[in-house]
Parts: sequence; C-alpha cells; structure tokens
Amino acid sequence: MAAQIAEHMPLATRLGYADLYGMLQWYAQKAEDETDAWSVLGELDDPGGLGPQDIATVRQARSRAQVAADKMDAYLPRVISAGERLGIKPAAVEETPLTAGAIKSLCQSAGQESKGA
Repeated sequence: MAAQIAEHMPLATRLGYADLYGMLQWYAQKAEDETDAWSVLGELDDPGGLGPQDIATVRQARSRAQVAADKMDAYLPRVISAGERLGIKPAAVEETPLTAGAIKSLCQSAGQESKGA
C-alpha cells in the first residue's frame, strides 16, 4: 500500500521522505550508541569500591555517551527541518534530570574515592 501511495507523490516529496528516513536511521544508531555506553555505566551500579580499571571504564563510557549525545544534539535541527519541509512536527520530549554535568561530577567523585582508598 505504501508503494501505491508513494507512486502518486511528486519526486521531490519522495526524495524528502527518503532523506528524512536516512536521517532517522542515523539518529537511531547514535541513540543506540549512547544507550550502549549507559549500559556499561549501569553494570557498575553499587559495585562497592571502584578500582582503577573500573574508573577508566566509567570515564570511557561517559565519554562515549557524551560524544553520541553531542552528535545527536548537533544533528537534531537538520532532522526537524527535514520533517517540517514534509509537514511533520516532532512531539514534545521531557528532559531527564541526569545531565552531562551530573555524569562528570559522578565520575570525578568516583575518581576521588579511589584515590582515598
């Protein structure tokens, strides 16, 4: 059915949807990258004392999560603009209380705890 609808669309509209689909696929991959980094951090929930290797893992995962989030933030206006050209508007999204600053603070406090041990 989608193919039947698409064949009645002007070429520019079909190309716009194809472009938007590609952008959404890229965005979904970056979201998955960020989720993977967070899952590493989740594995360290309440581990007791963190050793040097654990702290390195936390820092690396935090960095991966931040890089993915930064890329998503930078790319989002292009995705929104492509959608708007097709008459698509994004739904409102609530922000989460855990920010990059909170993550950085967490990593720094974990590093200080290991130095004191």
